[in-house]
Amino acid sequence: MAWPLLMQAGGLAQPTGTKLGLTAAGLKAVHAAPADVVRDIWRTWLTSTLFDEFSRIDEIKGQKGKGRMSATAPRRAIVGAALRGCPVDTWISVDEWSRHMRAEGIPLKISDDIWNLYVCDPNYGPLAYAGAYSWDALQLRYLLCVLFEYCATLGMIDVAYRTPRNARGCGHLWGTEDMTFLSRYDGLMYFRLTPLGAYCLGASASYTPVAAAASCTLAVQASLQIKVTQGALSADDRLMLDNWALEQDALNWRLDRETAIAAIERGHDVAQLAAFLRARDSQPLPAQVEAFMRTCDKRGKAMKVLAPSLLIECVDADTADLLAAHKDTARLCMRAGQRHLVVRLDQEAKFRTAARLLGYGILA
Repeated sequence: MAWPLLMQAGGLAQPTGTKLGLTAAGLKAVHAAPADVVRDIWRTWLTSTLFDEFSRIDEIKGQKGKGRMSATAPRRAIVGAALRGCPVDTWISVDEWSRHMRAEGIPLKISDDIWNLYVCDPNYGPLAYAGAYSWDALQLRYLLCVLFEYCATLGMIDVAYRTPRNARGCGHLWGTEDMTFLSRYDGLMYFRLTPLGAYCLGASASYTPVAAAASCTLAVQASLQIKVTQGALSADDRLMLDNWALEQDALNWRLDRETAIAAIERGHDVAQLAAFLRARDSQPLPAQVEAFMRTCDKRGKAMKVLAPSLLIECVDADTADLLAAHKDTARLCMRAGQRHLVVRLDQEAKFRTAARLLGYGILA
């Protein structure tokens, strides 16, 4: 669930109908350094108000009342600061980390109205009755959620996770006697801060990604055939080839112009394909393959969508001539044939108003 929220919080995606689509910033991020993109997503998420992650602890009821939950930004900043102090590449017990934060008196406030948060029954189960155990119910479960749902998703930490059933006790809370876990994250036992995480948190000034070893060798032929000659394609290898080539059988693929141009339209870079092939073929790429990639790169970027537009058909060529030439409407439209005009959707209202002043209306 976290990726769609993180992408929207980072301004890289936005709802388009029932789906998410990349924004201009998202398309630009495709070609940026991945570590910098992840760092920027983390930083923008820290202050985002798109979603309160504690709502994922859905066994704790009463969260939706106005003023009951604390602001998310201070909570996230506290978790980030605590993570920044963790050693890199060292496994840490989540429970010990939580106890350390509590002992240090770190002000990780989850709710402004704990009396309205409850488990099972609002009359008997308010978390205010939990006393010393309220930290485990609120702060600890919040830490588990942020670590597992957001930090791990971004690759900032590695996690050791087991089934949540009976992983942590919750019987000290009224009404939980028959519950085997309080949240889906209860099985998170250990985490390890990665070098990428340290970079995102500002604990490290730079990040050098570890180069993944190739899982196979390829023979790239002048006929645009790609043959697996040794080893096996990894999932990442197969995904790369799927973007640019057609699979003929388990060991043979063929570069395909239509497939490649579709990949470029989705924001993929031909340079990534070239680097992938060169890293797996000990021979220089054939001239025909180099030419194929240059042609696809050029033709895949041959056109660009500037803005959605409206095609308007005029009753006759004289009307089209007048509207296309008049000083009030000429700047709002373009000629498209003898009787047709093209108007950008964001200029439609202005064009309609100007056309009416000239004595012309537009039927829907």
